[in-house]
Amino acid sequence: MGEILVVGGGFSGLLLASRIPGSEVFEENPSIGVPPHCTGLVSWDTIRVIGSPARDSIVSSYKYIRVLNTAGKDIAVLKPSQRIYKLDRILLERLLAKEAGDMGSKIHTRARVVSVDFEGGIAVHGKEGFRRVVGSMVAIAEGSLGTISRRLGLSRKQDLLIGIQGYARTSKNIDEDEILVSVDDRIFNGFFGWLVPLGSREAVVGMASSLRSYSNRAFRIYLAVLRKLGYLRDDSLRGTYGGLIVRGYPLTNHYRDRVIAIGDAAGFAKPFSGGGLYPASKQVEALSTALRRSDGEEALKRYSRLIGDEIRSLRLQWIATKAVEVIGVERAMKILAGMGIRSISMDYDHHERVLSRLIWGVLAESR
Repeated sequence: MGEILVVGGGFSGLLLASRIPGSEVFEENPSIGVPPHCTGLVSWDTIRVIGSPARDSIVSSYKYIRVLNTAGKDIAVLKPSQRIYKLDRILLERLLAKEAGDMGSKIHTRARVVSVDFEGGIAVHGKEGFRRVVGSMVAIAEGSLGTISRRLGLSRKQDLLIGIQGYARTSKNIDEDEILVSVDDRIFNGFFGWLVPLGSREAVVGMASSLRSYSNRAFRIYLAVLRKLGYLRDDSLRGTYGGLIVRGYPLTNHYRDRVIAIGDAAGFAKPFSGGGLYPASKQVEALSTALRRSDGEEALKRYSRLIGDEIRSLRLQWIATKAVEVIGVERAMKILAGMGIRSISMDYDHHERVLSRLIWGVLAESR
């Protein structure tokens, strides 16, 4: 197996470089781990796949997800089959970078890849100007925009949402064993808001909505609602951050010749929540297993067999997500609550079952 060239030094790219010795990572930003994008909520299964960098990045854990409307009325309690963990995303990526370095992989920062060809070559602009680098394979881990992967026909045009979050001071009313999720079809428009306790009277508070409907005013309204309900001491935030959220699914043919798209760039993210750590981890696990056992075309055939179930799951999640999006998240949850279904067991990594239950509730009411 020759050198793997990785386009992008975010989570997916670094995880792959930590699995394949001698990989070479090209990251356009000056530092690994910044800017941060996601909240970093994962299951223990995800931590198991990632390994010690994830275990060493755990900040807190949660048993339940409580769903309420913006009037403060409880709608449902989601009960994951395993605890949910919050990871320090900056620390996670820096630990992955260290692990990759220990495996003999190289990480270049301030190195922007401008093109990729199917012969395993990339054109990169960095400290030394423009140069072409050729490897045995190119893994495109460029993130949610997926400019290069779409240009090469390795990913579909995904729906993009925008998420924003920051750190807030909480009141004593917070149960630190549960995540609060707020639903309001007017404010969040197909998505939801969240409050994730961190301990010491602090929490991450955020929301997301479609690019077309997002506004800073909506976020200010949400913060004011949480303060009025007694969850926040005030409606000010510090350390605000955010980014684009992928809502789509991977193409079956997200690889060709000596090039493969991975992570958000390929659509490996849970369509309903936008969480990408679990799907990307499973993808990298499958790819690295295939590359360790064989080379070239045979490795990709093996990879295709290993990743097939995850792609099918993400497609089902996307179909169900689009249906719930049309119905309205708040409306669907209220219909289930009206049917007396207020406690819902769920698989945190595979949302198709809980989403199908929401759709079933709406259909049952319409009969």
